[in-house]
Formats: sequence, structure tokens, C-alpha cells
Amino acid sequence: MGSSRKRVIKRTPNRTRKVKQSASSAARATPEIGEIYTGVFQGGARRGGFVILESPGLRDVFVPDDSCATALHGDQVRVTVLRDRHGRAPEGRIERVLRHANRRIVGRLRRSGRISVVSPKSKKINRLIEIHRRFTQDEVPDGAWVVVEIRRWSESPHDPLVGSLVEVLGTEQDERLPILLLIREGGIEAEFPTEVQAEAEKIALRKTTPAEIARRRDFRDARVMTIDPATAKDFDDAISLVGAGGDGWRIAVHIADVAHYVRSGSDVDEEAYDRGTSIYPIDRVIPMLPEQLSNDVCSLRPDRTRLTVTVIFSVDAKGKVRDVELCESVIRSARRFSYEEVQGLFDEADGAQDSHHHPPSVDDALRADLFQIRQASSALLSERMRRGALDLDLPETEILFDSKGMVADVRRKERMESHRLIEDLMIAANEAVARELTRNSRPLLYRVHEPPAEASLAALAPALARFGIGLPGGGTLTQSGLQAALSKASRHPAGAIVQRWVLRAMMRARYQGRNVGHFGLASPCYAHFTSPIRRYPDLLVHRAVKALLGSRDARGSDIEGDADRLEEWGKHISQREERAQRIEWDAEKILTLEFMRRFLGDVFDGFISGVANRGLFVELIDYPAEGFVPIKTLEDDYFELDEDRIAFRGRRTG
Repeated sequence: MGSSRKRVIKRTPNRTRKVKQSASSAARATPEIGEIYTGVFQGGARRGGFVILESPGLRDVFVPDDSCATALHGDQVRVTVLRDRHGRAPEGRIERVLRHANRRIVGRLRRSGRISVVSPKSKKINRLIEIHRRFTQDEVPDGAWVVVEIRRWSESPHDPLVGSLVEVLGTEQDERLPILLLIREGGIEAEFPTEVQAEAEKIALRKTTPAEIARRRDFRDARVMTIDPATAKDFDDAISLVGAGGDGWRIAVHIADVAHYVRSGSDVDEEAYDRGTSIYPIDRVIPMLPEQLSNDVCSLRPDRTRLTVTVIFSVDAKGKVRDVELCESVIRSARRFSYEEVQGLFDEADGAQDSHHHPPSVDDALRADLFQIRQASSALLSERMRRGALDLDLPETEILFDSKGMVADVRRKERMESHRLIEDLMIAANEAVARELTRNSRPLLYRVHEPPAEASLAALAPALARFGIGLPGGGTLTQSGLQAALSKASRHPAGAIVQRWVLRAMMRARYQGRNVGHFGLASPCYAHFTSPIRRYPDLLVHRAVKALLGSRDARGSDIEGDADRLEEWGKHISQREERAQRIEWDAEKILTLEFMRRFLGDVFDGFISGVANRGLFVELIDYPAEGFVPIKTLEDDYFELDEDRIAFRGRRTG
């Protein structure tokens, strides 16, 4: 159901930063005393906070509680630097709030006479919110979690804000309240605005004309197939074999032509940009595009004529990609496979005796194509590993529900060769498109992953050594050395934990308009092209492809006219991606804990997965669940933290 809410497109993403000052922060220059700067306020759990200055190279400014004015966590502010604090962050005073980041706040409502008071859920927002209205218990139960919209900002940081009730989320007795709180606290509304829904409905009703099909390359008679999760509803990508011979294979990767339907600057486009990505909090989907598009018109359903953008490339026996061709196209998927079905076919062909995947009945010609594509995928993977790509495919968590919607089981998801096949082809397609656009000097939003800092990886050496993983080159990790270490770790029972350590030591992949390569994939040129239904960067890349092809769909496309805004777009979309990942991870933790509650008092084996000042983290062997053990509960010695070795050492026993 549509919402009438006003859409506010935030073109500048909020920056997040821990309040605690780091060594890198201390190395930055101190801002001038008496000067006024612009930055983002980061609230502290005990009132006060820091302003992260927009001027590069300057230290953060500490703001005590009585100098915060009306600023809340995330607000863009002007701050005056008042004094140096000798080795610590300089102190300042907030003069003005330029932009409020929290117009809607999640909190718990309590009735108090003629008004109701809401306490924000976030510990970084230390302000009460008054609602000047009395509610009955039936309207809003006392203690219910709610969303309020701020109507009046108080002049003093000690006075309450004034708001109005927007939504009642539920009480502690509601089973799915924790995940709904996650979503709303992230500033996300699953429902699309009324004008976006209306526009999507109009788009969905448009008929594809014969003239539109005639101008495209026609693959409707080809043996096109999709391979996706069994529960998938939207299908971005399809594949087909164009040809195979002694010198290799020619593969076509067909991607939903979202850019044909979602025009730059439209209401649907603006909303998709604001969302940045679809979000999958385990028990629900918050799509980037309205369902009429994501699950129907754009989705590559079997036996339906669908518009696509296709990249065709040759793969030789050594896994090298050449002879890339881009085109607008039309397909009709001949078969929808699940990963499990394809794995069943592979296991059957390999004579696997212990396979629990059942092969489906499939046309002989389509089966032959699939096995040729399997060989091409294997060659692509081998070549990628030869050039130094890192295998950081950590096991995902699978959460199963019973008929009542309660968590029935939590387990590590099986990583199958069929997953690899699609991954290999999509990586090859992404690289091929990025290379072609770069070669033709087209503006492009790249997916970049910078090399990790040497110090970050070197700090892992003592911990890896405990697993018998020595580092070549005297402890300095080269890309090939890191690859070898990860390969050795994968054979260890706690290999996934070691992989996570390495992953945390690395830079985050992000989007930007300047190409610096992708370290993890050992790729000199990479962009996201294959998932425009669920990722906005892919839609931008599609527009760049259409501009290169001279397509009439490219008229008015931002990617060509506003190339100087790529950095702004990249920052915003990277921030949206981080928000989505955080919500998905937190939802997974919440549901895992819900499941583990039934085992309170039981004993499990596990591996130490990390250490902190007050104790250690343990990941269970039987379930993908992690818990915390306070170090004070180990009473046979006095243990001291050795951060370099990710260990606690007993003072008496050593």
C-alpha cells in the first residue's frame, strides 16, 4: 500500500565515526582556535560528542553537553573551535544546526498525564520527545515502541523536543518487533510513496512495441536459463551459450534492462537512488524498486519476453576473456533453475554418492549447454586465482522458519559449485563491461577495493602463526602470500574465523568515479552491472552502456550529463550499502539469538573468534552463533589482554 510521505532525497550521506579518538585521528592537524567549521555531529552515549569536520586532514572537535545547542547525532552543524586540550581533541561549541538528520525518531512511549513522552531507542540521542496528546491504552499501549516526527526543536539541549505520533510499531510481546525496530531506526520505510507507486503502475501497463523488439538483438530462440535461489522472486540475470569449440566458449550474460523502464529523474528513479539497494532482513524484503517492476516487468521470468542488456564474451581454455560485445537485447528464458537443481545435475554427472541434491529432468540440449558453461566457469575461476584473487567466501547463515513463523533452525549455508558458476560468470561480465566503458572513455561508477594497509595485515601475523599459517616475505603479506595463507586457513576447522580476521583487516569495497582497481578480485577494472533490480550503481552502469551504444533510452541520462557528480553518488550509495548490510547482519543476530534461547544452560564446543578488553568471543561449532565470555569468569589465573596475538595470557601460568 502506498504512502503519502514526502520524499527527502539526501544527496550527501551521513558520515559515521566512533567517538573514541584513534591514533590516526591524533596524527591529524588541530583546527584553528576561534575559527568556525562545518561538520557532522556524532553524539556520545553520555551526552556531548564530537564534530567530524568536513575539511580534510583536521582533527575531530569535542563538544561538551552544554555546548551542543539543539544538535542531535548525525546533524550537519557549524562549530566554533574554543581551545586546545593538549594531545586530545580540541574543544568547541556548536553555533548552528544546518541540517537535521533525525526528523523521525524511534522510541518507547510512556503516558504522563495530559502528554506522552518518548525516550529514543538510540543511546546517542539524549533528548526526550513530548507528544501533546493523550492516548488510550487501546490506541497506544503504555511502553509501546513508536515512530515520532519532530515538529519543534527546542532551544536548549536540556529541554524536550516536541513531536507527533507517526506509527505504533508494537510491544515487547510482538515476535517480529526487534527486526521492525531495526528497519525503522535505520530510517527505512518499506512502503513506497504514493507518487512512486502510481508511476510504477503506469510503467508496468506499458506494452513493449514490435518496433522496440525489432531494434534489439533477439535471443528468444536461444537456450537461455536463469539460476537463482529456490525462493527468489526477482531475476536480474540469465545466461546462454552462444558457441563452443576447441578454442573455448562464447558466453552471453543477459541482464534485466531496468534502465529502459526507469528513466533518470523520474519519481521511481529518485526513490531508487535514495534507497540505493534492496535490503534483505531475513524474514522480509525491502526492495529498491516497486514490486510491479522488481518482481514482474523487469524480472527475467521463464517463458516471458523480457528486455535485457547483454554482454557477450569469449573464454579460452586458460580462462582469458576476449572479444567483448555489448548490445540491447530481448530474451525468453527457457528454464528457471534453482542452485540445488543445478548442483544435483553436477553431482549426478560426477557420480557423487553422498549428494542430497536431486537432479531435475532437463532437455538434452539445455543440459549440454549447462555443462559447457560449467567448463567455462571453471576456467574463469582458475584464471582469477592465478592472478591473485582472494577467496573470502565466508559461510552464510541460513535461518529456517516453522509454519508459525518461528525460527526452527539456524545453520551454515552450503556453498555449492552452482553458486560459483554464476558468481564466475557475473564477475567476468562486470569486468568486461567496465573495461569496454573505460576503453571508450565513458564516465563510470567503479566498484573499487583498495589494498589493505601493511600495518593492518602485519598485525595479523602472530595470530595466523598460532594456526600454523606462516607468512612469506618476513611477515609482509603480498597478494599471493595472503592468498596462500587463506587457502591454508580454509583447511583448518576454524578457517572461517581466520578469514573473518583477514576481512576485517582489509579496506571496505565502495563505489567511486575514479578507478583504482579491486584488490580482492585482483581486477584492474571493475564495476557492478549484473543486478540493476536491486542495486542502483548497476542501473547507472546500464545507462553508461546505453549511451555508448547510442540507444534512444540514453537521452537525458545523468551518467553522461553529470559525470562530475559521480563521487557524490558513489559516497551516497556506499553509505546506503553499509546501512543495508548492518540491518541484515543485526537481523541475523536477533533471529539466531531467538533460536539459541532454547539452549540456555546447555554446553557447546566452540572456537575463540576474538578478544576485547573485558573478555573473549566464542563461535560455536554446531551452530553459526557467537557469544561473549567475560574474562573475570576465568578464575584460575589473572589474565591480561595481548591484542597483537588476539589472546589473553595468564600472569601466573604464562
